[in-house]
Order: sequence, then structure tokens, then C-alpha cells
Amino acid sequence: MSFMHSILPDIDYRFRCSSEKKCVPITSINTPKWMCIGGEDASKIAIGSNPMSFHLSFTILCDGFIDHSRIDGLNYTDETDCEDDWPCNNAYTRCDGKWNCRNAIDEANCLYDPCRPNGHPCILPFSHNFTCLSLSRINDGHIDCVGGYDEQDRCGPKLKPIIGKTYRCFNETQCIYRHDICGSNVPHCSSGDDQDLWCKMLPNFSYSIDYDSIFQQLRGFNYHLYWHQLIAGLKKDFFVYFTLKNHLLYPPPIETITNEHNSIAATTMETVHSNPLNFEWSSELINHGLSPICNRGIPIYIDNFTENSCLCPPAYFGYRCEYQNQRISLTLKFRTTELRTVFNFVIMLIDENTNIHSSEQLDFVYVRDCRKKFNLYLLYSTRPKNINRTYYVHIDTYNKEKMEYYASMIYPIQYSFLPVHRLSLQVNVPVTEIKIKSKTCPLKCVHGQCRHFANSDQYFCQCSKGYSGMLCTIENSCDCSSDSICIGVVNNRSICVCPLDKFGPRCYLKRTACSSNLCSNNGRCIPGGEKNLEIEYFCLCSQGYMGSRCEHLETKIEFHFSKTIFIPQTIFIHFVYIPPTPGTLLKPLPPDPTQITMMSKLKFHESSTVVYYGGSFHLIFVEFHQQYYLALLQHNFTLAMNVSTTIIPEHRCLSIEDLFTDDIRTLPRWHRAKKYYIPCQKHSNLTCFYDNDYFMCLCDIDRYPNCFKFNYPSTYNCLGYDYCENNGQCFQDNNTCPTSSACLCKECYDGSRCQFTTIGFGLSLDDILGYNIWPNISFSRQPTVVKITTAFTILMFVIAIINGVLSVITFRTKRSLGIGTGVYLLASSITSLLTMTLFTLKFFLLVFSQMSIITNYSFLLLHCICTDILLKAFLAIGEWLNACVTIEQIFTIQLGTKFNKISSKKAAKRVIFGLYLFILASFLHDPLNRYLLEDPEEQRTWCIVRYSSSIGRYASFINFFHFLLPLCINFICVLFMIVLIARRKSKTNQEETYRKHLWKQFRRHKHRLLSSLILVIIAIPRLIILLVSTCMKSARNPWLYLTAYFISFIPPLLLFILFVLPSEFYKKEFSEATIRIIRTIQNQFRCE
Repeated sequence: MSFMHSILPDIDYRFRCSSEKKCVPITSINTPKWMCIGGEDASKIAIGSNPMSFHLSFTILCDGFIDHSRIDGLNYTDETDCEDDWPCNNAYTRCDGKWNCRNAIDEANCLYDPCRPNGHPCILPFSHNFTCLSLSRINDGHIDCVGGYDEQDRCGPKLKPIIGKTYRCFNETQCIYRHDICGSNVPHCSSGDDQDLWCKMLPNFSYSIDYDSIFQQLRGFNYHLYWHQLIAGLKKDFFVYFTLKNHLLYPPPIETITNEHNSIAATTMETVHSNPLNFEWSSELINHGLSPICNRGIPIYIDNFTENSCLCPPAYFGYRCEYQNQRISLTLKFRTTELRTVFNFVIMLIDENTNIHSSEQLDFVYVRDCRKKFNLYLLYSTRPKNINRTYYVHIDTYNKEKMEYYASMIYPIQYSFLPVHRLSLQVNVPVTEIKIKSKTCPLKCVHGQCRHFANSDQYFCQCSKGYSGMLCTIENSCDCSSDSICIGVVNNRSICVCPLDKFGPRCYLKRTACSSNLCSNNGRCIPGGEKNLEIEYFCLCSQGYMGSRCEHLETKIEFHFSKTIFIPQTIFIHFVYIPPTPGTLLKPLPPDPTQITMMSKLKFHESSTVVYYGGSFHLIFVEFHQQYYLALLQHNFTLAMNVSTTIIPEHRCLSIEDLFTDDIRTLPRWHRAKKYYIPCQKHSNLTCFYDNDYFMCLCDIDRYPNCFKFNYPSTYNCLGYDYCENNGQCFQDNNTCPTSSACLCKECYDGSRCQFTTIGFGLSLDDILGYNIWPNISFSRQPTVVKITTAFTILMFVIAIINGVLSVITFRTKRSLGIGTGVYLLASSITSLLTMTLFTLKFFLLVFSQMSIITNYSFLLLHCICTDILLKAFLAIGEWLNACVTIEQIFTIQLGTKFNKISSKKAAKRVIFGLYLFILASFLHDPLNRYLLEDPEEQRTWCIVRYSSSIGRYASFINFFHFLLPLCINFICVLFMIVLIARRKSKTNQEETYRKHLWKQFRRHKHRLLSSLILVIIAIPRLIILLVSTCMKSARNPWLYLTAYFISFIPPLLLFILFVLPSEFYKKEFSEATIRIIRTIQNQFRCE
């Protein structure tokens, strides 16, 4: 077997010498000791020897050295297609000791260059004296300096050098290895310059000197440095690490943070072993030679050490633990969006009669146990088990801090004939259910409550303390402590859920782990569970703190928004950390900048947001409205500092979709990257840009692109967990163990779970104005929109009182009530007064409840259920009554002398009663689907209406029906009435044409026509707004929808103007009624 064949199996793990036919271990590379004759393994890795071993990044593109010979499997290198406009003199090539530009301008004017700013040192071939060689003579094809120092192609093409042969003999074409220089007393160059000069000037030269720091120091003419550049200048001897040194800071320097106390955010945990003295039992001391006796059990002595026995594990039984128990072997992994809630899981094996065979309990906190899998056994109560029964694993979930029931799940055992059934479950703890009226429970629980399984359509009875059975009819005794929860009884022992500070089978034992103040800065101390003995306690830190005991400050970052930027509801914050450049001779592969993403939701009364972050970072990008902004850039990270930054339009990162044409955008990634210098040079104000595929790029002060790998998440989801409603996207800050989660809502939806919507015709005032009312803030500090709408509401209510009183005075006279029209108008007057009173009441109750002034749950629930239906109904009744007035007038004209006033009055009363019943019944779906929802994120209580798809369609239809139909009837009836009168007049008076009669009637009844037109004109803007705009896309700009909403309440204010002032009859009635009232008041005063 040949030597070459012998190294093939591990060729990828060895380094191939270029100076000889030999491979050396990869661990021997970059060490002072040579293993290759040419020493290429001892020098820092030479580019070209193994191109694919180098990390591919933007920093190495077009730098004059081939780092990758085949990119993406193509015959394409990092030096292919490098255009002349590519800036070879940039932050990564400048003053690094390598000539990346053909004229070496990238190394001119550096501290180590004695010939700065426009030359490089040169040792003359004959005199061996130093001189300065101008940049124009660099790489001009003529060797001017010893060793060919001024010509990069002296030993062949620079991009593919002969590794190790970098020294050009004077006046010769051959190059020699560096180890040949002073390597022996025999010169390898015929001129002898390899011996004459270097053996005298550098007698004690070492190849292992680290020259990195030399390039950063002020130097004069130096033989050591000249020799190093001559030997290693054709080799790229270190990786290029991403840096921000050529960028301006944003924002300006920041101050140190002060101590603050906040709540709810980062979470940390301290693992404290319950055996701090590390005392271990020796198996040799306790076995007493009995270990072979017990099969997987613990041997013990009984009867004063006269007999031996075994303590068996749950899976085994027998005198020597020789038999296996029939059992359920469970492996559980829990998942929940309640990341900081302390749960207690009661896992029970039950049969179809809900008899409990065995049970286990687990304490679980997601931020502590998210990676943990729990293994446990559930045993059957009899040996052998009854194979004719159906068995289930029943899991009850409790909030251990509040000692409240949370949810239940059930999992059937499908193969009950198996003696040992292995079951692996991922248990999804459901989101806190919103209490909506659902289907009637089919179970009649005598002493308990009917519950619904979260993962099934089945129901079960959750029995009260002291009862069990399918319907909670079986009495039993429970001996749990008074502050615990009794689940049931198994093997005559109670199943007790203990509070956090208690433990034991009956919860009578006190925990002492958290008795002292172990967690600083308002951190919550959570004692370890009975199944988690290695953890005695852990700390849930309050916002702004971290550490095992919450003793360290996190970095506080406050984000403001420029006035020209529309404030978003949600922002994604991308923290980018740039690893430092290693300072050792052996440099590992450069890692890409690391990235952590957080999500922050802005409350609707906020124009800025504050986040706390416990990691290191150098860059912050903020993402919203599918756009990226550079929010922060700092060269050095300082822990525990205050950062305040403003998102400005000038720092918006443009997409390459906006910067390049299609022919460039469609290029492969690394082909396209070589065009990225264009945007920075073409757009002088461009700060950053991105490609939505791989790179995020910054433009430095030299207008050079500085790009790095950026993680663009294609989708946001909470590991597939159905948490957000209405197709909202769930986001967690970590895919494995998140510390926070939130919902990214689509347009027209909002809320912590996207549960609120502004889609639909009949939006309520809660949907439009609710978010603009700031909780726990006085009225004087409320937004302008709240103050303006309050003023308009008061004004409208005053006008409504005046309008209602004057209208009632007019229409309650005897002559006005003589026919049905007057009855309709009186009913409309009273209804309009009730409508505006309810409107005002609704507005102020909304304001007071959202300001947290009114907090009584029962009162708010009554207001939520009743106010909106009455408001909608009265508004619709008023519009229908106005339409009835016009219909009544048509009947009056049509019947003429045959019109019966008494019958008209009776019919009007029946119609009014029927309208009230019909319209109220048509809106009954509204209170049946309303409920209160607590929003802890916003610290509000919302009145929510949630329809199914069918009821939603019905609600939209009813809203349109009561809105459009009365208006159309009113307008059409007025036109029909005018035409009818004109026809009748033309028959009785034929001297005038029908057109003249029609025109006279138009002028005579123009007030009626004008009244209908005014109602239609008022309705048109509201209709256009609600039809053209499908929803209110943001509660930050509610003016359009507020206008539409307030317009809908204008008709009740115009009753007196529309029906009294244009009519001579009603004006006369109003005057007479007013005179009578005045006289009555005067007589009353005279009597007194």
C-alpha cells in the first residue's frame, strides 16, 4: 500500500504539505514546530492550500486572495467578477500587512510604514540600504527591491502562489523557500543575497514571532518587518473578523444605568443542591453484601437484623423484586404559553368508571423545566389488571400560586392488553379559556362541577371535596390540610395539591427554602418540587434584573419614534453581538455575529417602549411594518447601561428590491454580493440595506458595504402552538426555552391574543375609542381625541335635551295627536331623547371604566350586555318611526276624505309597539355574545362581542337592514307623495299641465323632501367610510371612524328642525303649546 493511499481515509482531517508529498495531523498546524519541510504548516495557514477550509463571509470577498475555489458547488471563487470599482482599500484590508490593492495603497500611510503616506520601504539590491519606493513603482513589472518585495507576482500569480516559495533571487527567475534562507551555509541564490544580507542582519531570527501587533505600532525602517512582509506577504495568514471600527456610533455615548425596580420580564434560575456538604452515601456501607439478593431493589434488614428483605421500585414486586408490575410507563413533556406560572400536574390512571388506580404529581415552571422530560410509572390497583376495562391517563392542571383549577386533559390507553404500556406525550397546556356560553353539559354532577377536557370533546365531573364517582355521588373522607385542594382518594389515601410553601402527602409539612429573602430586587422565590430534589429553589426575576439571585442589572433600552414615523403596535428588536477577534497565534474559524430577537408591543397610549436585555450586543435593528431600522451601533458593549435611541427615517434599511434591477437581484447570493458596493456609493444618505435572504449590510464612513449574515425568520410560531386568534402569528424569543411570547396581529385585529377586531359595519365605541383612553391617568392628561369627543358628547346631549323637550311639547298637543302622524312623531321624540341619553351614558361609562375609575365587575358586565343593544335598537327605532311618518302621510293623501283618524291613531300605537318588539328581538344576538375580558397586558377590562361566522353575517345584515331601509323608504315615499298630489291636482285642474302641478307640489312640499334629503346626506358619509374602509386598521388614528360613529347620532338631534320648523301646522301647535306652558308657569307663581 502506497503512502498516498494510506492517508486517503482521513484526508479531510489532515493537512497536506505543499513542499513535499506528505500529510500531517491537523492538530500540528499553526505551531512553532515544523512538520512540513517548507514550514507551511507552522506558519499561519496559507491561502490556496485548502480553500474550502476557510469560513466564507462577506469580509473576504475581492481581497486579492482566493479563499474558496468552488462556491455553492460552482466553478466560482470569492475573487471572480471583482470589478475595478470594488474598494480594495477598506476597513478589512487597510493596514493588515497585506497588499490587497495592486498599488499597495491600502498599506500606505499606516503607522508601521516609515515611508507614509505615499511610499513603501525598499532594500536596494546592491547597497542593501533602505529607501522609499513610490506607489507608482509597486507591481509595475520591474523588480526594484531585494527578494522581489515590490512585485506580488514575483513567484507566479498572486492568487495561486507556490506555497512557501516567496523569495525571489536577485537577477534570477527562481524563487526559494523561506527555510532555505540562512538554513545552511550554502547559498541557494547564485548572487548569494539570501545569505549575505539576512544571515548578517537577522542572526537570531525566529519564525514564531506574532507580528499582528507590529502593524499597529509606529515604526521606522525595520529588517524584521521587511523580512516578514517579504516572506508572508503573499499569504493570507489570518481570518478576517467582522468589525464596526469604521462606523460612526449611534446614538451618541450613553450613560450608566441607575437602580430601578420594575416587574415581569426576564427569568433566571439558580440551581441549589439540597446536599450542600456534598455528603454521599457509600453503597459499600449500606449493602452489607445483600445487593445480589434483590433484583433492582434496595436490600434491607428486618426483625433486628435477623432477616433480610427488599424495597422494590414501582415497576417491580415480589419478595426479591423478581416480578414486573403491570403498569403505564409515561414520558411527559409539557408546553404552555404561561411561561412564568407555577403549575401542578396531577397525573392519574383511571378506568371508565373514573376509579383512580394510581396517581403522581409534578410541579412545573416552563422557564425552569422547558427542556425537561418527566418519566414516571402509573400502576393498576389490582394484579393482574382487569383487561375488560378501558383505562385512561387523566391529567388535572392547577395554578399552584393561586391554588386554582386550570384545565384537564385525557389520553386513552389504546392497547390495554399490554402488560407494560409505554406512552410518550407532549401535553399542551391550553391558554386560559374565555368564559363563553357553550353547549349544555350532558352530565348531572350531584356534588361537583361539569368540566370539558381541553384536548377532547368529552365532559367529566370534577367532584367537590369528600365526593367521587362519575357523577360525584360517592362519599369519601379527605384528610388534606385546609389550605390544599383535595382531588380524590386512591388506596384509602387522599390526593392533595399543596400550596407553594407546603409539601407532604397531606400538605402539613412546611417548606423553608424560601423563608429567607434569597431573591433580590423583588424576585420571586419558587421552592423546588418533590420530584426535583436537586433544585432547592429558583428565582423568577423582575423586569430589569438577572442572575442566579436576580442580583445583576439588565441593559435598559428605550426606543422613541420620530414624528414622521407612524408608531407601530408591535416591533421586533434584533440584538446583534459581534464576537471579538482572538489575540492568539492560533485563531479559530470566525463565527458570524450572533443574533437574538425580542418582541415588544406598544400600548396605544405610548409613543415609546422600553425593553430589558441581559445579553451582550453591538447592533440593534428594529423591525416593524415589514421594514428594518438601525436603532443602535456601538463599538464596545458595557453591561448595565441605559440606552435611549430614536428610530428615524434616515436609518431605515432599504431592501435590494428598491436598490437593484432584476438582472442583479436574480443573481446567486455570492455573485450578487459583489455588487453591494453600488448602493453605498450611489446613495450618500443610505445607512443600511438588506437582501431578505442572507445579508444585512451597513454603509461605513468610506461608503463601503459592511455585510454580515442576518437571520430573517420566515415565519413566527410558538412551536406550532395555537395561541393567537384570528390568524395572528405567535412569537417567542427562543425556540427551545422562551422567556416571553406575544402575538403579531394582522391588520384590523389587536389585543394580547389578537382577539379584538374592528371589522364589520356595526362597530361600537369600545372598538373605536377604547384604546385611546389611558388607564390610571387623570382626565386632564388624556389624549386630545378623548377630550374633543367628550366635549362633542356633552354638546350633543345638551342639543338632544333641547330638541327632545321642544319636540315633545309640540307633538303631545291634542290636535297633533289627532292622527297617527303625531303619534309617530311623539314616539320618535321620546325615543330620540332616550337614544342620546343612552349615548351619553355609554360614552362616560366607557371613559370611566377604561380610566379604571369604575371597576365593579357586575356593574361593568351589566353595562356591557345592555347598553349597546339598547343604543342600537333605539337608534334604529327612531329611523323607522321617521319612515312611518312619511308612510302615514301617503295614506292620508291617497285616501283623502276616506282617511279615518281614529283608526290611524290605533294603528300607529300598534305599529310602534311592534317596532319596539321587532327591533329589540332582531338585536338579541348582541347581548348573547357579549362578555367581559380582562387584559392584564393593557391593564383593562374590555366589553367584547364575538360572533360565529353565521351570526356575524346575520349581524352585518341586520345593521345594514335597519340603516338603509328606513332611509330609502323615507326618501321614496316623499317622492311618491309629491307625484301623487300632482296627479290628483292635474285631474281636478286641467288648465295647468301636469308638469306645472308637479313643480308646484315640489315647492309646496320641499320641506319634506329636504328633510329626507338631509337624513340621506347625513347617512352617506357614514356609509362610504364603512364600505370603502373594511376595518379600522389602527386605533392610533380613530378620527375617520369616530366621525362616522358620531354622525349616526345626528338624526335624533334634528327632529324639531326637520318636522316642526318647516311645517306651518306644527309651528302653530308649538307656539300655542309654549304660550300655554308659560301661562301655567305664571299662574303657578301668582298662586304662590
